[in-house]
Amino acid sequence: MERFCFHHGQKLRALIRRTGSLRKIFKRRIRILYHSFSMFLMGTLPVLLVSIGLLLMLAA
Repeated sequence: MERFCFHHGQKLRALIRRTGSLRKIFKRRIRILYHSFSMFLMGTLPVLLVSIGLLLMLAA
């Protein structure tokens, strides 16, 4: 019985460690996604603003 409890605890600890590493990987992936998205915004936002400004100037 004691051995079973010990084994179960080890399994639980391994599971916790695995989920922790998964969360770490997930966080890193989210950060990479966020970074690429922000870079994409930085690249497209000025173009959008310029095109909107040109459209407004043409419309005026």
